[in-house]
Amino acid sequence: MYYLNIEELPEPPAGKTGWPWTEDSPRSPELMPDGKPWPKISIVTPNYNYGRFLEKTIRSVLLQGYPNLEYIIIDGGSTDNSIEIIKKYQKWLKCWVSEKDKGQAQAINKGFKVSSGEIANWLNSDDWLYPGVLSEVARVWRSQNPHMVIGSAVSVEDGASKIFCYWHPKPPIRPFELIRIGQFGMGIAQPSVFISLDLIKASGYLREDLEIIFDTHLYVSIILNLGSKLRSVIIPPVLSVCLKHPQAKTATPALLALLPLEKGQVVQEIKEKLPWRQRLMLNLYLKESTLEQLISDIPGTEKGRFWKIIQISFYNPLAYFSRFFWGALLRSFVGKTQ
Repeated sequence: MYYLNIEELPEPPAGKTGWPWTEDSPRSPELMPDGKPWPKISIVTPNYNYGRFLEKTIRSVLLQGYPNLEYIIIDGGSTDNSIEIIKKYQKWLKCWVSEKDKGQAQAINKGFKVSSGEIANWLNSDDWLYPGVLSEVARVWRSQNPHMVIGSAVSVEDGASKIFCYWHPKPPIRPFELIRIGQFGMGIAQPSVFISLDLIKASGYLREDLEIIFDTHLYVSIILNLGSKLRSVIIPPVLSVCLKHPQAKTATPALLALLPLEKGQVVQEIKEKLPWRQRLMLNLYLKESTLEQLISDIPGTEKGRFWKIIQISFYNPLAYFSRFFWGALLRSFVGKTQ
């Protein structure tokens, strides 16, 4: 049992105050409310030349006041001050490495493969945790025995105090609901998703050939593999902060250009595994097509297919308020009158 005090950490840089520079989290009790030890939580931080943000990320993990933490940093061979910062905190890390890799997903997988926790997550080196969130996740984990605990996150712009956006997913979580035009995973904020490490390993870890949507691919794979057996718990607290800045991966034009390609690749892989209703909704979001084309892969006769689309009103009434649905209907009508 070990608690890290803020006095034990190196002094924060000049002018840095508040969480996690001059404030820490309340300590968790020695044992959980049921008298059992706290579950081990493994956090992996991938980093490459994000030295200007990395120290805040590290401190937000180490100062959680959580007694059973395993923290790993995988650096991709940074040439800025990242290594200097990591060495300042290395005595509190399980391990760290700095070497060239094939990308962010491979770096995270390296960390997961040496992790031994019951619960796992990765925290990018430009994001940070809110204080005391690990104990909150652990309490839910012990009381409800889930595969995933999903919290909310805020996104802030670098140098500004304004909250840019707020995410809060709502159950049930279905694969097609993680997919939107031009973006993946906006309903789930990755830094606030804690997953069974055994489940991550059983799912084959993260897809290393994907640059952007490997997190959503993991979530969709878990949802598809477990189906109705999936136990996911959504909790209201904000668990993390996602930083928006010009050097962010999601702001890089070259990588953003890969998004539709990766999206198309993953969609085709998962599409045939979905029930017809979810497949139709997925088509609704992703196709500029007519209504006939949208339902063309629904089994049955043509009359039966059109009857099935009426059933969508019972399955997902919001479909009828979707511009994509009415766009498909309009294109169907215009096509028949030309």
